[in-house]
Amino acid sequence: MASTKVTLVNANLVQRPAVAPIALDIIATSLDYQGFDVSILDLTPRALDFEKAIGEFFARNNPDYVGISFRNSWDMYLPSIEALSEQGSFIPSHRRIIDALATRFPREKIIAGGVGFSFMPEVMLERLDLNQGVVGAGEMILPEIINKMEARASLDDIPFAVQKGRQGYKNGRMSAFPGTINRKNFVDNDRYYTFGEHVGIRTNNGCTKSCIFCPEKTVKGSLFRHDLGNVLEEMDQLVELGVKDIHLNDSEMNMPFGFSKQFAKAIIERKYPLDIRFWSYMQPKPFDDEYARLWRKAGMIGIDFGTDHTDAQMLKKLGKGWYGPEDIAKTTKICNENGIAVMHELLFGMYGETMDSIKKSIDFIWSLNPHVIGTTLGVGVTPKSLLAINQRVLTAIAENDIGARARQGLYCKGTPLEDPTYIVDPSISIPEAYDQMKAHIGEREARIMIPTLDSISAPNNQLVNSKRIDNVRENELKGAHWYHFPRQFEKTRTERL
Repeated sequence: MASTKVTLVNANLVQRPAVAPIALDIIATSLDYQGFDVSILDLTPRALDFEKAIGEFFARNNPDYVGISFRNSWDMYLPSIEALSEQGSFIPSHRRIIDALATRFPREKIIAGGVGFSFMPEVMLERLDLNQGVVGAGEMILPEIINKMEARASLDDIPFAVQKGRQGYKNGRMSAFPGTINRKNFVDNDRYYTFGEHVGIRTNNGCTKSCIFCPEKTVKGSLFRHDLGNVLEEMDQLVELGVKDIHLNDSEMNMPFGFSKQFAKAIIERKYPLDIRFWSYMQPKPFDDEYARLWRKAGMIGIDFGTDHTDAQMLKKLGKGWYGPEDIAKTTKICNENGIAVMHELLFGMYGETMDSIKKSIDFIWSLNPHVIGTTLGVGVTPKSLLAINQRVLTAIAENDIGARARQGLYCKGTPLEDPTYIVDPSISIPEAYDQMKAHIGEREARIMIPTLDSISAPNNQLVNSKRIDNVRENELKGAHWYHFPRQFEKTRTERL
């Protein structure tokens, strides 16, 4: 009996940066293990002619089912609603991809997924005119959905399977594929590293924290980990492909702390080539000197800390009360002493924010001498976050007029919580606040990213289609984009940005 044929589609049309779709490697490995015949249609390299790419693919292939992964549905920066097409929403381009697929393949056999789908699955099914999808880590769920569809059976009992016209889905425990992920035979990771800056890998999925603005815990689950032996074998494959810069894609690499130390020790024992470099996301706490020494020995070059603020009260409002300014200072000092570059990302605009608190937070982080500081003004409000049920947010959303919503500190040019939605405390005037931040940062702009109204300029914290990506590629630099931020003020081969 012939195997059921499944095509996995990467729907990400953003080429700057070009992000290797690790989800497709993971899901393809799981499907292949369970006997499905898997093919990949990666639209990122063909973003400018994706309709033609779809036509060419289906002229050669005849799958039984299509699984499509949406990495993002919004751009998470407030200026994007003015600067980017579709007010920073990716849903219209997602719909164009689905419509192009549907001219060559039955719409009812398309299954949606990915983080960009999972934080508002019911909305996405409606707006994309699809019948079913999977929320969260789909590697163990998608095969079950396809088998049920093949048998014309109900999907109601499958955890995290969402269906058009139905609110919610059956909950359960997310679990990882139990073996080693194949990083050679599905996604062209070698190409992504050659064209881009790094390739990602993950050891954990999900998060135990409840930051008020983040849907991660709801979308990815509380936390589940992968077998370290399998992760190391996966890393071996990337190293054999020539990937020398590996981004550790865990939600927060230092959580759980003991497991992360164990992973660093395992990498050291692996004795990878000395030019292998690691980059990661972390929180300022937990962190200690032993941890920094282990990771530096393992090859950690830089850590992007989702610090968000330095004021203790603002941190509590953001749902990040487990650390304070003294922890931020201690962790930065440890990294500096161990030769690990630090980026602190600051997120401004939560209710209670003032221009004074913004300036004080920037100055405090600057005093710690990090490698780079990222600043963002405007807190994104996503449907699966705690902020989405904040009473002030709900009151502002109830206003039908865009101007009336803005006066209450909520900015959205479409449908709130469906289209890009942000809050900035009403005491802060937009767009004047951008000029005030720029003036305050002043000559420190070589190491502090400044929010800009155009959303794509090189000094901005924003990445989507930004000039900073062009600068990194022009100089043939690898690794995390923020690490090279100060170099954008140097002369490139063609011009000074």
